[in-house]
Amino acid sequence: EIEISGAFGFVDAKYDDYFDGSKQHKDERIEDTPRYTGVLGFGYYHDSGFYGRADGHFRGKTSFYDYGKNQVSSSGGVTLDVKLGYRIGDSDIYGYVKNVTNEEYIDYFIDAGILSRAGFNAPRTFGLGISYKL
Repeated sequence: EIEISGAFGFVDAKYDDYFDGSKQHKDERIEDTPRYTGVLGFGYYHDSGFYGRADGHFRGKTSFYDYGKNQVSSSGGVTLDVKLGYRIGDSDIYGYVKNVTNEEYIDYFIDAGILSRAGFNAPRTFGLGISYKL
């Protein structure tokens, strides 16, 4: 059995006319809002119980504001997750790798002068899992 799934979101969020107490924002992108997000997944499930799945996640340009209220942005990125496993009855044994290519992009940005901080998406992670449905 082959499974194909996907989702796409597009956001054109801008301030019409907003004063934040120190700066007027007019027709500027709303902070921390990616322009688009999406996922495209492919799965293969064999009658024997073996399966494999790959999911590509993508995120578009995201705007942030620095301490001087200047707009800065992150270009976004694409990550790939894979999972291989074996199902028998209500049991599932699998291995996975998230962010296979170890793609790095800014996920959030806070600028408070000398206390600026940027956070990045999760790095490549991998593991093994076992699950059982009760």
